[in-house]
Amino acid sequence: MPAYLLPCECGRDAVVTRAQAGDTVTCECGAKLSVPTLRGLAALRPAPVAAGAGARNRNWDDRHRVGFLLALGAVTCLLVAGYLWASLPALEVQPSDQDFINLVEGASARELFFYHNEAVHGLDRTAPADADVVRVRQMMSWGIGIVLAMALAASASACIVIWNKPGKK
Repeated sequence: MPAYLLPCECGRDAVVTRAQAGDTVTCECGAKLSVPTLRGLAALRPAPVAAGAGARNRNWDDRHRVGFLLALGAVTCLLVAGYLWASLPALEVQPSDQDFINLVEGASARELFFYHNEAVHGLDRTAPADADVVRVRQMMSWGIGIVLAMALAASASACIVIWNKPGKK
């Protein structure tokens, strides 16, 4: 935004912008200065551009765009990893010995016979029911690791692209 120099009676100039048109500003000497309207600002001298202001307001060049896209890719990878972690299937919790003792002590004869048959026939199974869940958790864990590695690579690449100036060796 262009700035203008508003002269004071003390000889100093107060820097004002279009946003301050019609307001009152204070000079360094303490005097109150009324800022002219937009039409009146055009008659004032333009303020010189500060050395740091030009560097901050410059347009993005290609390396900034590439760095931004890499950073955006890193954030996307982190979101995907978080989603995979949140959707990991839960493993069944194995009952403790005390849980088993409590179950047997409170069971009737018919329930004990049912538990006995279930235990005997359960030993004949070739693969436990948790094998699929464990396999899915392993694959998803590998996926999380790969996506996190991609996020790390993208963020490191973004830093390198942005901080290395062209022609710098």
